[in-house]
Amino acid sequence: VVYPGCDFETGVVDLKKRDVKKPLIIWNHRWEYDKNPEFFFDALSALKEKNIPFSLALLGEKHDIFPDIFKKAKEKFKEEILVYGYVESRNEYVKWLKKGAIVVSCASQENFGISVVEAVRFGCIPLLPDRLSYPEIIPVEFHSRVLYQTKQDLLKKLQDMLVNYEKYLPLQKRLSENMEVFSWEIIVKLYDHNLEKYL
Repeated sequence: VVYPGCDFETGVVDLKKRDVKKPLIIWNHRWEYDKNPEFFFDALSALKEKNIPFSLALLGEKHDIFPDIFKKAKEKFKEEILVYGYVESRNEYVKWLKKGAIVVSCASQENFGISVVEAVRFGCIPLLPDRLSYPEIIPVEFHSRVLYQTKQDLLKKLQDMLVNYEKYLPLQKRLSENMEVFSWEIIVKLYDHNLEKYL
């Protein structure tokens, strides 16, 4: 298996400072049911009820018809939402990832996870289900801190990341460095090697 290559360069990434008072949670997945947005917004509702401060970027591609939960979320989290909807420019998208503190996935279906890899590369701490492709793309040494088993586990870990965000900054750097292996610059060499070997 050769992974798909991601659109970022190799080398050191400038991990710009994030807002530590209201850490920015990134959703950069398709607005579809298989990404399980209800699970995601349930968790955010619980945090909001506890008065835990956060801001929210709802990015990702959406079609004309998308789950109603996003419309409800636009109203419910109007004080937290900084951007709502697909951004046309790649540069603008990357700017949001570089502002993000945490990227959350609640997907029930995922083939690889390009959106997560991109977000982590640009400095977002991931919080992902302990299944699908995620245990494979996240190094084992980080599993206990960034993979969750249940909704309760997700809530507990997300709350800790928001309240104690600064203690995750060493993890941010190491995870970003680990995602470099998925850069197209590196992956394309694997494609070339395998094509030459087997064709």
